[in-house]
Amino acid sequence: MSALDGSLTCIGTTSGGPLAVVDAHGVVHALDGAWSIDWWAGADDRWHLPGEEAAVRRRLVEATPVVETAMRVPTGDAVARAYGARVGGLAHDVVAFEVANDSTLPFALALVLRAGSVRVDGSVAVLDGAIEVRFGRPPSRALVAADPAAARAGVLDGEAVALDGPVQGPVVVLLFPLAHTARLRATLLPVGGLAGDDAVAGAVAETPEADRVARGWRAQLDRGLAFRLPDERLTAVVDLARAEVLLAAGGDLDAASTAELAVLLTALAQQGFIDEAWRVAGALLDRQRLTGRFGRGDAGRADTVAVLRALGSLAGTGIGAELGERVAGPVAKAAHRAAKERRAVPGTADALAAAADLLAAAHQPDAASAVAAMAAAGGPFRPVEVEPLDRLTAAGVAGVDGVDGGHAPAAQRSDAAAQRSDDAGAVTTAGAAHQPDDAATTAAAGLRFAGPAAALLARVRTGLVDDAAVTAPTLALFSGFPPAWLGQSVEVHEAPTRFGRLSCALRWHGARPALLWDLQPPRGRPVPDGLTLLAPALDPSWSTTEPRGDALLAEPAPPPNLAGSFS
Repeated sequence: MSALDGSLTCIGTTSGGPLAVVDAHGVVHALDGAWSIDWWAGADDRWHLPGEEAAVRRRLVEATPVVETAMRVPTGDAVARAYGARVGGLAHDVVAFEVANDSTLPFALALVLRAGSVRVDGSVAVLDGAIEVRFGRPPSRALVAADPAAARAGVLDGEAVALDGPVQGPVVVLLFPLAHTARLRATLLPVGGLAGDDAVAGAVAETPEADRVARGWRAQLDRGLAFRLPDERLTAVVDLARAEVLLAAGGDLDAASTAELAVLLTALAQQGFIDEAWRVAGALLDRQRLTGRFGRGDAGRADTVAVLRALGSLAGTGIGAELGERVAGPVAKAAHRAAKERRAVPGTADALAAAADLLAAAHQPDAASAVAAMAAAGGPFRPVEVEPLDRLTAAGVAGVDGVDGGHAPAAQRSDAAAQRSDDAGAVTTAGAAHQPDDAATTAAAGLRFAGPAAALLARVRTGLVDDAAVTAPTLALFSGFPPAWLGQSVEVHEAPTRFGRLSCALRWHGARPALLWDLQPPRGRPVPDGLTLLAPALDPSWSTTEPRGDALLAEPAPPPNLAGSFS
């Protein structure tokens, strides 16, 4: 599960990595499921719980990891926002969680804190002795319960009482009055983020607003590869996926498997996030064993092939002498080991070709030639299956609708949660405090290293620019162009490839596509001899060996008419 299917979204910063997970109802969870913060709204008609309401919508602000969840209450919405932020003066980045009253009437906000131990003293709560939650003001009332169901029952029965000192328990509900247009923010940070309580409070008060954080993310996403697609929803999905791989690259890479890091490295390099890609590459190189492998046994053989393929994705990004010296030895050693064991691991020839590309880019021509000969000895390369890009949208990515306004529906609730009493004052017990189950916790752990996002980016990139290893150097442009996009323009700028950075665009002269392209090889390297550019989805008969130019292609065949009837 990921933000790409509308169920869980990692939030954090590019410097601190993933810090928490937000589910489809706006509930914030620890990455390991150890704690959570839920939110309920007590309006003049009844209590509204996001996990049980039909009128709950969510959006990711500007397709970034800034999650906004809106729940309908009388005369308006209660709106929760969650995001990661960097705050000057704090040793660690923070999670900001705020709820705003966008209705015309006041309501009571209940924040439900669940952990192994929750201790609240004034306007500060501590979860499991490790996470400090600071509120803009002390709560008006509180309730301590043994479990989420008891907390829910106590709130509905009006059992919360005024605080007259610290309280502690596994579940603590804090109540705050929230007037029209008012909001309450909670800021989460590790205990001991700064020495001195007053200094922490002052720094936390400077936590940036959600809109400012979203703008910061947009600036990050403007780096590297850029494109314009006819499908705005697919564009938003790709933007979010790019943010997710940046998040993953900023986190604790030691916790990732070698296979996860290889996938992440490829995504970062292909998107043009070069500094982050080299950080992941360094983490991978540190795992190499004296044998040249990146692990033991069959898994180690497979990981070695995956690492070589991933490191090869750096070949078109430009490698200076210092980096070249660092990678040349380990890559050559791993390639020789993989070549000896090629029969045990499918795809070894592809990985060796990628390693040869990297060695050539690292100014090691002799080593590159030797590894390229090993790759050729493995027989023909496997073609990459290219998927029409409109299928990615059709698959459904509910989490990013309403990027520029409005909200998408929250993920589908269970039938039990969807059932509500006809009594306006009653609410069902399903999903009371959203304790994460084992499946959700496992999914959240998988999101830390952006596997689903990286896989989607690979599919999109292959559909736009395909440089997969083949029997001869080839670049296939717009090979995933779907018939539904006929007559619409597409642009790709600064896409890193095996052969350099490629920019290409598609314009239309009536029914005929006009293709423009410009390949810039890395400094000091020529365009490979025999490099051929193709456009198989637009004009299978067209090809060129020119690194830059323009061409008017043949008119594509019209899509089949599937609207006819059968007799």
